[in-house]
Amino acid sequence: MTDSDNIDDLCMAFDHAEILIDCDKWHDCDKLQNALETVLNTVLSGEENVSILLTDDDRIRQLNNDFRSKDTPTNVLSFPSGDDLFLGDIAISFTTLHTEADLQDKEFYAHFMHILIHGILHLLGYDHIDDDEAEEMEAVEIKLLEDMGIKNPYI
Repeated sequence: MTDSDNIDDLCMAFDHAEILIDCDKWHDCDKLQNALETVLNTVLSGEENVSILLTDDDRIRQLNNDFRSKDTPTNVLSFPSGDDLFLGDIAISFTTLHTEADLQDKEFYAHFMHILIHGILHLLGYDHIDDDEAEEMEAVEIKLLEDMGIKNPYI
């Protein structure tokens, strides 16, 4: 990782992920790197890999519209690959995440770690379409976050 004031189009590589940052709002690279490493090393094992785009509301809105026909920004999008080793792509919006963290009185990087876990779980086949699936997915999220010293985000 480079030490730069401008991180537009910065790429970072980890054991389990390639990260592309196309938004300069993801400015605290040390905290970002620590959060990414913690989540990736906790959630993924073995040879699994993901690709992560850290972006803003404009880009995620475009992706949400292009792939889900929803012309609105969102916090995270997951695109499963169907492959056992490369699980797929995740996009996360700084703008929406920051707004949510403020509104919910959560520390930004704790919220980021939760949403990254949420995105990875979607790549692993978890969903929250019905109540039973949602409860199962939330339980896994809560346990993983607890293992990282982060309190239950649902209370």
